[in-house]
Amino acid sequence: MKYRTSVDVANMNNSQSAILRRIQHCVPPGGSILDVGCASGDLASALTQHGYRVWGIEMDPDAYELASGTLSGGAVGDLNVSSLDALVEGPFDAIVFGDVLEHLLTPERHVRDALSMLTPGGRLIASIPNVAHGSVRLALLEGRWRYTPEGLLDETHVRFFTYESVVALFQENGFRITSLESTVLDVLATEVDVDDKALPDDIVEWVRDQEHASAFQFIVEAEAGEPTEDAPACLPLVDYDRPHDVHAARRRIGDVPTARAARQAAILESFQQERLALLSLRDYAMGSEAAAARYRHETESLRATTAQLREEVIETHARLASTREELIETHARLASTVEDVLQTHERLARALAENASLRQQPGVTRRLRSLAGRVRRRLRHEG
Repeated sequence: MKYRTSVDVANMNNSQSAILRRIQHCVPPGGSILDVGCASGDLASALTQHGYRVWGIEMDPDAYELASGTLSGGAVGDLNVSSLDALVEGPFDAIVFGDVLEHLLTPERHVRDALSMLTPGGRLIASIPNVAHGSVRLALLEGRWRYTPEGLLDETHVRFFTYESVVALFQENGFRITSLESTVLDVLATEVDVDDKALPDDIVEWVRDQEHASAFQFIVEAEAGEPTEDAPACLPLVDYDRPHDVHAARRRIGDVPTARAARQAAILESFQQERLALLSLRDYAMGSEAAAARYRHETESLRATTAQLREEVIETHARLASTREELIETHARLASTVEDVLQTHERLARALAENASLRQQPGVTRRLRSLAGRVRRRLRHEG
């Protein structure tokens, strides 16, 4: 009767009342429920009062005898020896593992067995302690792992679960998680032995900051099916009322070593950001220098091309000047030839005037025509 407890429906931060609410949410009254590890029947009694038919499995005969008054059936048995379906026959609309799976050597096998014992659309509901709760993290920082009569480090626990391994337990054995919640306790509010005064400054607040550090028990609701790709969000049953204790005060004080360390970290981060900015500027400058070198090379190439073109222009001007001189010389020869022709014409004219009778002499006209032809040929040759 170690785990006898009442189901306080008014206490929202209680795993037993959370299981009851989960069943009421997904199973209509009159449904069949298997309470695995029913102990003395506290949850079974609450479920019966809400109109459910409950079967139970319990390894403690005395506890089962107390529970049997409210049970519709069940068995006494040790799940580390027997299988689930060997102790009771299904199907059930819901199967509950309330703080049981951590006591089993092979919880995976019993989760798989439960899959075949559910009605279509049936639910598996479990509460599982979180061994990664902040209190255990702080105890390990102090080198402590001390078993207790009950709680997170219960001396009868043989398996330990974190958020990741809880999700894997169901998703890897045929279930899709439809709801994941947690009870909430502060890291210094559990039965785990922690000497917070021996811890370094700000370490308690740092642990409080970590994800799932205040999750004391996980309450899982799952159904048969393929898991979703996204990891299920874990919602606290109540808002976490973070204590305003000496550890929170130390974080607020500006001259404690952790505050100095925080300032140093901020300065270091600022320095690293400035260094990254300088490296970016250096890379930009190196890129600009490379671009400038490329432009210089292109400029030198253009200068060489310009010099070559200038030489070609000078040569062209020289050839033009030489051609001009040749034209001037040709014009001079033409002018001289014209003068010679004019003088010849004048001599002929005088000769004809002096001796008109020459026109009557045979052959004179022919010789004159021959002379005129030679003059024309010479003009064409000169021109």
